Amino acid sequence: MSKPAPAPRKLKAKERETFLAGLAAGWSITHAAKLAGRERRRFYDMRGRDEAFAVAWDEAIESGTEALEDEAR
Repeated sequence: MSKPAPAPRKLKAKERETFLAGLAAGWSITHAAKLAGRERRRFYDMRGRDEAFAVAWDEAIESGTEALEDEAR
């Protein structure tokens, strides 16, 4: 019988900050996760468990969208 895979390590504050900064800069979720050095699934998992992180994510997406819209003008 094989052992279950170890649980992934929790996101560090710096990883969360880097991810949110990437979203706020207009990057995709996938690219922002790569900037933070983690798989995007980890961020989706945290979004589902942490309401404050989910709110920060939404705010970062809004900021990134506004920045891209401003740049397109």
